[in-house]
Amino acid sequence: MTTAFSIVLGVAAACYAALIGLFAVGFRRVRRAGTPGDPPRWPRVSVVVAARNEAAGIGACLRAILANDYPPDRFEVIVVDDFSEDETPALVRRLQARRPVLAVAGNAGEAEGAGPPLRLLRMHEVAGAAAGHKRHALHHGIEAASGEIILTTDADCAVPRRWIRTMAAHFTPETGFVAGPVRYRPGRTLFGKLQALEFLALVATGAGGIGLGRPNMCNGANVAYRRAVYERFGLPHDADAGPADDEALAQRLAAETAWQVRFCADPQAVVETDPMPDLPAFWAQRRRWAATGPRYPRAGLVAVVLGVYAYYVLLLAGLAALPLAPALWPVVALALALKIGAEATLLYPACRHFGQRRLFRYFVPEQGLQILYVVFIGVSARLGATHWKGRRIFS
Repeated sequence: MTTAFSIVLGVAAACYAALIGLFAVGFRRVRRAGTPGDPPRWPRVSVVVAARNEAAGIGACLRAILANDYPPDRFEVIVVDDFSEDETPALVRRLQARRPVLAVAGNAGEAEGAGPPLRLLRMHEVAGAAAGHKRHALHHGIEAASGEIILTTDADCAVPRRWIRTMAAHFTPETGFVAGPVRYRPGRTLFGKLQALEFLALVATGAGGIGLGRPNMCNGANVAYRRAVYERFGLPHDADAGPADDEALAQRLAAETAWQVRFCADPQAVVETDPMPDLPAFWAQRRRWAATGPRYPRAGLVAVVLGVYAYYVLLLAGLAALPLAPALWPVVALALALKIGAEATLLYPACRHFGQRRLFRYFVPEQGLQILYVVFIGVSARLGATHWKGRRIFS
């Protein structure tokens, strides 16, 4: 029995290390690609922000977007109030009332009132109940948008001054979708730093997949796509399709069309947000993410996700069995070494590139915790309903 288990674990570890090694190659490609120069004509961009109970951060988020270094007559900001129960819509209206002041502050040299428009849409005006998910709010915003490029972020995020310009520059005539980098502000707590490191690994994995021409994941806090692309592949009709519509969109574009999917690795496009404040919030977030993988539209990618999960289960089983089966030590040690070595080749360059090199000192301690949480969250995601901000998104 131990011999058979050793063979299976060894093969799984080798396959996993090869997969992560490929992602490292893909990540190196997107890093080296750089940012294209300014286009002859800047496209019109609609920044769409879906907000549900985001009074704590919506003001700072919108001020940063409106202050972006992009031609003010070439972009608009659309906030979709997704049945908020706090002061979110009231705060947006206050910013609307102050638009002439913001326009002068955010776009030096522009005449008063010349800044980009800020619009507020209310989901309660087009839907009878706070059902569905964030996708419906985004869909409402996109339907009302005038831009040829749709750029999305979350209401609790901070965007840099050249964010719109840098993301828009990646839209060559062949490009249909651009994923951008997102990073956590780690703060001072160990929990925050571990989250930031693990999240950066996910960003690098997504970038690596795009660099290989096989998109797997991205983050809706920083994605852009052509409106024409969304109109063809947009809002799923399946009400249980999942929250990661941007990931599904990128995957379908790469597999079914000639449109290119690109990753913007320029640090000037990095969007920042905060990690989860405590363990219950972290658990709920990752449980929601884990429920998404098996619902991807491409069967091959679903198989890869399930295969990676199976490897983590095998590795944890091997570690747990060591006291009773010491003969497993060599293969378990090899599996761990392959995992750590492969992930280091991906994560260390990502830490350096995105200005979070100090996080790498937590790499080895994070490894053991990662194995535990991946296995148990994977199980938890299949048990019972999954919720987001008080609403069920998976049953």
